[in-house]
Amino acid sequence: MPIPIDLAVNAICEQAAEAISYYNVLSGMPPLSDMPEYFLPAFAAAHLGPSFTICLETNFTKLFYWDVENRATPPDNPMIELRAAYDMIGSSQVDLVLFDSDEKPKSEQGLLALVEFKLRRVSLEDRDKLRGILGRVRTCRYGVICSALEGTPAALASEKENAEAQKDRWFARQVPGLEPPITVCARVFEL
Repeated sequence: MPIPIDLAVNAICEQAAEAISYYNVLSGMPPLSDMPEYFLPAFAAAHLGPSFTICLETNFTKLFYWDVENRATPPDNPMIELRAAYDMIGSSQVDLVLFDSDEKPKSEQGLLALVEFKLRRVSLEDRDKLRGILGRVRTCRYGVICSALEGTPAALASEKENAEAQKDRWFARQVPGLEPPITVCARVFEL
């Protein structure tokens, strides 16, 4: 059964919030002070794995070949299309790939979302990067920028307004019990 994007993004935000809380307890350091960014996708993948099919740190070539395998009409010469894509977007890598089903082997699933994680900022550069990849990976519908930011959801109203002004959907989950408050936000967009 295809996975609804809202369910997936809410689960990603929940696990990212758990990761921040866990790392805070583990390190004894103030929230976000020294947490490595790679901890978020790794923690999320470890905890979402039983419910979702996920792949971490995936390069564009792999994404492109998964896409070609799932297209209704594959290109006559995928190498020409791949070279053209590299000329446009370079050799990008995505933090987390979320597949569109939990019932089939990965080789038979399409791609649901490409996800980038950021600490302390919303990365519009990563949004542009994902939009470029989504323009070449035709079987994936969604890009997600998941950010951990200082502040409550209400204090991040301007970030929400910026997302909505670009027609992105906005999700937010506050990490419980931390001072200063930390909120995990996600911007979800389609091409």
